[in-house]
Amino acid sequence: MTTRHTISHADELYAGNAFVQGTIGSNTVGSPDGRRGIPISHIYVREYGAVLLADDDGILCSYGPSLIISNALPHSTGSYLLAITTAGVTQLTLDVPRCLTVSVTSAGAGERIIFVGKDEYGQRMVETISQPAAAGTYSVGTKAFKVLEKIYTTWSVTSNLSVGVSNVLGLPYHLSSKGRFLSYYVDGMTPSGGATEVVLVTGLSLATDATVTAGDPDVRGTWKPIIAPDNTKVFTCMMLVDHSTRDKAYGRPQASTAPA
Repeated sequence: MTTRHTISHADELYAGNAFVQGTIGSNTVGSPDGRRGIPISHIYVREYGAVLLADDDGILCSYGPSLIISNALPHSTGSYLLAITTAGVTQLTLDVPRCLTVSVTSAGAGERIIFVGKDEYGQRMVETISQPAAAGTYSVGTKAFKVLEKIYTTWSVTSNLSVGVSNVLGLPYHLSSKGRFLSYYVDGMTPSGGATEVVLVTGLSLATDATVTAGDPDVRGTWKPIIAPDNTKVFTCMMLVDHSTRDKAYGRPQASTAPA
């Protein structure tokens, strides 16, 4: 059994005997309260393991029932990720938290597809994608789902609707700025893709109204590595985490109300 122990509930932890103090303007800096030691940074390492290959129609493939879809997930017309191919699936657990993709032959103004599921902490989450991309291209969502429980629409789908998973991965904690994402590794090596080696999206601002909507971006943030997952490559990332409050660590509570 895993044992755990919380070493402190303090907002900041210090270690060592180092001490320096000075002033800038009217402010005391360095060790403003006379405390010795330097702050201990909270660096978190997330090991994703071997991430599965992205698949734009790996959850639902070319589904067109000519009606408003109340829930497309259980239909056997889908070619499901993780080799789930039987009809009646009511909950799909993805390999890692990741953003979804969607395409439909035609979708007019105001038409939406809604995803309902859970994040990696088991919290209910809802995402809305308005006017999904036409066939041949895919809209990529902004929320990283770990569990998918429902796919429904606000219009009668007479054309081919496809849903899948992207290479955009969810972060375990709130990324308040891009500078707090330290690095990532593929099979233990740092990629050398230059400025484009990773696409970062910071988490939803904590200044945002406490009620997160289904159209807001991921509350913690996402990242997309330049090296695509292929079922075998092992991915790891490192980030700085502010543990001082629930929201600073995990981001705002997820949007949980499904639109009508």
